[in-house]
Amino acid sequence: MQVPKTTYEVLYNGKNITGDILPYVLSINYTDRATGEADELEIVLEDSAKLWQLDYYPTHGDTVSVQFFDLGRTLNCGAFTIDEVTASFSLDGDIVTIKALAAGIHKDLRTVKFYAHEKKTLREIANTIASRHGLTVEGNIPDVRIERKTQYQKTDLHFLQELAHDYGYTFSVRENKLTFTNMLELESKETSLIINRNEVTRVEVTDKTAQTYRTADIKYHHPRKKSTIVFTKPENETAFKSAKADTLVMRKRIENKQQAEIMATVALYRANSLKQEGTVEMPGNVFVLAGNSVQLTGFGMASGKYYITESTHSVSRDGGYASAAQIKRVGLISKNDY
Repeated sequence: MQVPKTTYEVLYNGKNITGDILPYVLSINYTDRATGEADELEIVLEDSAKLWQLDYYPTHGDTVSVQFFDLGRTLNCGAFTIDEVTASFSLDGDIVTIKALAAGIHKDLRTVKFYAHEKKTLREIANTIASRHGLTVEGNIPDVRIERKTQYQKTDLHFLQELAHDYGYTFSVRENKLTFTNMLELESKETSLIINRNEVTRVEVTDKTAQTYRTADIKYHHPRKKSTIVFTKPENETAFKSAKADTLVMRKRIENKQQAEIMATVALYRANSLKQEGTVEMPGNVFVLAGNSVQLTGFGMASGKYYITESTHSVSRDGGYASAAQIKRVGLISKNDY
């Protein structure tokens, strides 16, 4: 299968350096994640002339922006901040690798802190953290009031990721925006791309019953109230028939039935939605992005709708463009059952 050729544009601190960097680029790799860790950009440079290890040595904190242009379509990877520079020396030649994180994921967000949030909603907690870093909060965050939530020796990034995960949201920081998106709404969007058997280099899908559950039980003894909160969420029998008879046992701090119901429901969905998951490798396509859904056709029982949890776009020195994605099957469970 012939890999399509593509071109790109690289901006460094807002200045277009594409022409300067082009003779040295071995590859450019962009990793896009729906939630969790930050998006990443990696630029690998041949450096026999010792430019990038000396005069052009990248400065930590500088910004890099990249766009890919392919078949009249544009993939804007966004802005990134240089986080790591690696110089490699060998008989085959010197190589400098620049790694950058999505702009907004700065050092303060990744600094461990201790902080107690008292009597706040989820949005108020998000706003408190966003205000520390000059960010704005976007998204419809559920109106859940939390009596106390302690950020104990965790980074702001890790703490917000945990909160979003527990309450059924994806969470990302890009440039100056801190965005929460409802997981069920995101995964139920219309497909952005149909992928046929003859359009891929490799597809692998695993169908499992391990770590799928019939029910989720959450239990917590509240020391101040001197009472135990218990909630059981059964899986919908018609929505998901192939789960094992196992119970997902959860031991998390909860303060009321509302929190218990949301957390148990979300945890059960997250576990069972990973029943069928896998990877796709194919010639480059700008629609293969985390947060999008694709339709696989011609793959037997593995055909169907899949949600992209992470994607990687790579351009090689000769302009070859390839995409890869981590995917999970959606539609096995109806969001109406949640």
